[in-house]
Amino acid sequence: MKETEVRTGLAGLDPELKYKFLGTFVKESVDRRFPDKGKMLLTEILLVDEDDNTCEITDHIWVSKSKRWNQIINSIKPGDTIEFMANVGTYQKEGKREFYVNYNLQNLRSIKIKDVQNVI
Repeated sequence: MKETEVRTGLAGLDPELKYKFLGTFVKESVDRRFPDKGKMLLTEILLVDEDDNTCEITDHIWVSKSKRWNQIINSIKPGDTIEFMANVGTYQKEGKREFYVNYNLQNLRSIKIKDVQNVI
């Protein structure tokens, strides 16, 4: 992803609505000072419609860890598919010469492990 590239797939979604997504869990980033906080890296983010059709919305996204994540974190392994509901949010990101708006996923809820990878 280029530094000034935004997640245009998320740009068209209404921030007032919640949407169902699927993503592949990659790793957790832990803040040593606040172990319950931190971020989770998800890739291959798919938007799921009411008929369970999917379309790729972005290649990766970091989401904030929450109490809901903490309930399942010990069960998640890299490669697992996670299903969740979320709202789309915006934030300002600093590029080399400018600030620009980028998009993220907020208020994750109804988090489930959809497809478990068997790692030997």
